[in-house]
Amino acid sequence: MRFYAGRISLLPIENLFAGLGRANRTQALEQVLSRPFEFTGKYSTHLVHEPLLSSNRELLGGVLGRASKERLPQREAGHFIKRQAELWPHVYYLYARSENLVLVQYDSRVFQDPHKLLENLALYLSTQLFQTGLTAIIVPLTVRGRFWATLADLTSVNEVHLRLVAPNFLGDWMKDTKKMLEGVVAETQAEEIEHSLYSNSGKIRIPKNAGYESAVEWIEAGGGKWSIVSWDGGRSIQKSGRSLRYVRTKVELSGLTPEQIVQLTKSLAESMRLDVDQEAPKP
Repeated sequence: MRFYAGRISLLPIENLFAGLGRANRTQALEQVLSRPFEFTGKYSTHLVHEPLLSSNRELLGGVLGRASKERLPQREAGHFIKRQAELWPHVYYLYARSENLVLVQYDSRVFQDPHKLLENLALYLSTQLFQTGLTAIIVPLTVRGRFWATLADLTSVNEVHLRLVAPNFLGDWMKDTKKMLEGVVAETQAEEIEHSLYSNSGKIRIPKNAGYESAVEWIEAGGGKWSIVSWDGGRSIQKSGRSLRYVRTKVELSGLTPEQIVQLTKSLAESMRLDVDQEAPKP
């Protein structure tokens, strides 16, 4: 099984509600994901969700599926025929509470575009959390170093955009960046922060100092988005961080105890943090 991941940010809708504290936000999120639901979102995507809970009803993850009508080959009265049947292809996801992370099984036969699946899941969460004064954003974890490699490959760089979601609770990781973002949010009431650079000559150079490296690492870890624009020969070329991180495991979730699922989730999340596309150890 191969997994990609999305970081969940729960942002207060400040102009409508006071918003919940951090602990209550996590509780509100888990209450939504602990219930089965069906939801039709963008791109005509119809999500069907079944939660995966421990014996004391703690959220471990769940199943995300969709309805599919297929003509299946059958044999009746000595003849081969095809009859339409309703199928329910699905994938598993695991929930890493300490990092606000969902690890989703990748299967292109079920959901072709991981970005669209995470976008629709965030849309459903937002509709359910609205009355609590929250909106949800899920940003996928992308390949580490792709931003710097893209800069090095381009002969001209006319625009650079670094957009950071704040606050994005990542446990105890990257405390300095989180503290800085939370301070900006407290002063400005902004939900996202963007740093943009422009150059008509195409000579933008980004130094690899602590500030820029921290911002890029935050974004690649699911805390925002980056894009680079190059005006090459009169046409605009835009590059962005859409290449997902993946981790693998041969473990089948259906045969695991809740304790083993928790251990597997921790292992996959750690491999995802390091951006190591390798098989996670068995729980």
